[in-house]
Amino acid sequence: MGTEIRCLAGQQAAPPAHLCWFLVSQQDVEGAMARSTTRYITATKLLRRTEVGSIVLRMMMSLNDSAIANNALHEWSTQPERERTGRVTGAKMYFARMQMGHAFEALEIVREISESALLLAAVNECDSVTRASFATVEAFLDTNDYKTLRLVRNNLSFHYSRSLSDRAFRRVAKASPTASYSHSLGTRPIDWHFELADRVIDSIMVRDVLKVPEGISAQPATDEALARLWEVQVKFADFAGYFARHHTSQS
Repeated sequence: MGTEIRCLAGQQAAPPAHLCWFLVSQQDVEGAMARSTTRYITATKLLRRTEVGSIVLRMMMSLNDSAIANNALHEWSTQPERERTGRVTGAKMYFARMQMGHAFEALEIVREISESALLLAAVNECDSVTRASFATVEAFLDTNDYKTLRLVRNNLSFHYSRSLSDRAFRRVAKASPTASYSHSLGTRPIDWHFELADRVIDSIMVRDVLKVPEGISAQPATDEALARLWEVQVKFADFAGYFARHHTSQS
């Protein structure tokens, strides 16, 4: 069932080089040509099993949002227009934060499934690869990485936490007390840029979220953490996509 399309979920590719490249390297796997399959469903058919239909619909919402965020992250990282080059670092960080927020919300759907005998039975109706992907994602709920996603979702993806911001603000100022940061306004929204805010966000992500100690290079620790987060997102996409395909194919 869809083994060629499924090859992305089966890849164990290395993560990007640093935090800002989260998920970008997975846009094209081993240089393979992108491909997809399409089928059509009716809302009425999906509603025949109310609980399963609700789960399928919300996972579809999650995958739609994650796909757009991932695509935008890829484009900002690889094809920035000349006038946007000064915003690339902040943009990549923004879309990475969005991806992590979406990942947390997706995992809450997985938690809902894991707590329902009816929904677990619906998972068990699927093929072995889909079941294995679900098991991987379900196990992730008990990890510290899941707590990291929750921290990002609650403080950085959709909110601006005062406590984390103030802490990082002081940290940045202490590390570079005489540094100056650009403060730009312009006729287009993209021209409005405050470099200090990007520096503070980066500090929060590296020091407060991923817990990389001061004085230690951020790259190895962030690479390792993001590799784990990437894997669970791939497994969620595989589970959600093929769970939906199975249950929208039922008569």
